Amino acid sequence: FGRKPEAVVNLLVCAEIKCRAAQKNVSAVEVRGDKLIIIRRGKGMQLDGRYPRLEEVEAGDRLLEVREWIKKL
Repeated sequence: FGRKPEAVVNLLVCAEIKCRAAQKNVSAVEVRGDKLIIIRRGKGMQLDGRYPRLEEVEAGDRLLEVREWIKKL
């Protein structure tokens, strides 16, 4: 069928993020600006008193970066 459209790939990555997050008891994953906010057990997870910062600019690349953060939990 050829290459998947970018929107389809992004949707699949979003679904993977949701599944992985649920497996790790994460109730919410949110991006505000360059901050990644992961809520687990009702609290935002921080590193050294700060929310993790995303480095990527493009939407698809940011989703992949969020996925990597979730994998690391």
